[in-house]
Amino acid sequence: MRLRSLLRVALLNLGVIVLLLLLIEGAASYLLFLSHVGKERLPAETRYSAYDPELGWSHRPGSVVHDLYGPGLDVAINAQGFRADGPTEAAAPPGKIRVLCSGDSFTFGFGVRRQDTWCQLLADHDARFDPVNMGQCGYGVDQAFLWYRRSGARLAHQVHVLAFVTPDFARMESTTFGHYGKPVLDLDRGALTVHNVPVPRVHEEGRLFLFRSDLERLRTSVLLGHLFHRAAPKTDATGEAKTRAVLHAIFEELDRTNKAQGSQLVLLYIPLESELSGAGPADWIAFVHEESLRLGIPLVDLFPAFRELPYRALEGLYIPPGQIDLPGAAGHLTVEGYRQVAAALAHVITSR
Repeated sequence: MRLRSLLRVALLNLGVIVLLLLLIEGAASYLLFLSHVGKERLPAETRYSAYDPELGWSHRPGSVVHDLYGPGLDVAINAQGFRADGPTEAAAPPGKIRVLCSGDSFTFGFGVRRQDTWCQLLADHDARFDPVNMGQCGYGVDQAFLWYRRSGARLAHQVHVLAFVTPDFARMESTTFGHYGKPVLDLDRGALTVHNVPVPRVHEEGRLFLFRSDLERLRTSVLLGHLFHRAAPKTDATGEAKTRAVLHAIFEELDRTNKAQGSQLVLLYIPLESELSGAGPADWIAFVHEESLRLGIPLVDLFPAFRELPYRALEGLYIPPGQIDLPGAAGHLTVEGYRQVAAALAHVITSR
């Protein structure tokens, strides 16, 4: 009888200890939440970008941010919104081959000087190249296309490079990205249509976005997220199929537009470091290759070349965590990574 009583007391004490640990863990989670609310920094691009009713966000003309990525690693935006130190004339300089570079942060050159972006490095391979960097951080292929249609197509150019990483395809399915809203492309009887414009001002200054980011760190939020995610029905491939149909229409229109003014469209697929082990985004790689063959558009697919590199060399192509103290910096290309991209692309351009 006494043994049973002792056992009951021991179990009760154990239960109290477990309950106290759970309460302490919960309290710690909320204390950390309160200590971090609003303290997380806004993405680096908010320093030189602003709300755009047609594109969601775009560069503020004339912006200059000194030492953004480190000492001497400045970001300068010219009057047309391109990453450049001076104005971009409508006509290409005499004797030059103008190359328009469209894409996201991997085109913009997050983490490096303008001179070390793959777009600008093209001029190191052929002095005739006149690069124009139209990269915008966070853009999906849809926004890169819309910005080219609005501003790039007005410039005389002989080559148009549309660059992308795999996440750029998923971005096309959403009406928001980070702390901005964005347009969405759809098809109406085969023709591209733009929706969610004017783009709503979701939370331009990013404060609500940062609060939500802090809120999602709470263990309660994580638990509820897992429960609802588990209970939610699995999505089918409808969204991805629609994205591929829209991409096909984008590639077609870009090809027509470039041909009409005597320019060559080139597709550039840049791999993320995490995609180089295993099969990677095999379905997307196959799709892009099919589109390239079907439409006769040159494709520079860097997956094979990057996968052939030894581990040590590959490691030096991507910015490691902590090297640049900015949100989202890790995983972007290093100067050497951009050099590899520029070399492969220049070879394809000059051989045509």
